[in-house]
Amino acid sequence: MIVFLGHGIDIVELDEFRRQFDENMLNEIFSPAEVEKMPVELESRAARFCAKEAFVKAVSPLNLTKDWHDFQIVQDASGSVRIECSIKLNDQFLKLGRFHFALSLSHTEKTAAAAVVVIEDRE
Repeated sequence: MIVFLGHGIDIVELDEFRRQFDENMLNEIFSPAEVEKMPVELESRAARFCAKEAFVKAVSPLNLTKDWHDFQIVQDASGSVRIECSIKLNDQFLKLGRFHFALSLSHTEKTAAAAVVVIEDRE
């Protein structure tokens, strides 16, 4: 049985994100591996920032110990994005059950957004 557990959404205005986004923020929020593979376009970076925020909101009911580098927003060869957790965070999830995450990113000329849905696979 699949059980809906949480949902997180975040949206930013690109003009404000442009003013606040700098190298310090980049390194605080994203892991070196994420930074290396991340598109350079501001809209893409803003959407990935939103994905990080949305993930934190979506898993908040679980009261996990986590920091920004415990999960990454990764893109596969087909262009699909997903959330990949560190071993530390994954171990916390495994103690609670089997979880899956659905991630969606979007942007316009003025905004970027992301939504995350967390579901638990209960057998």
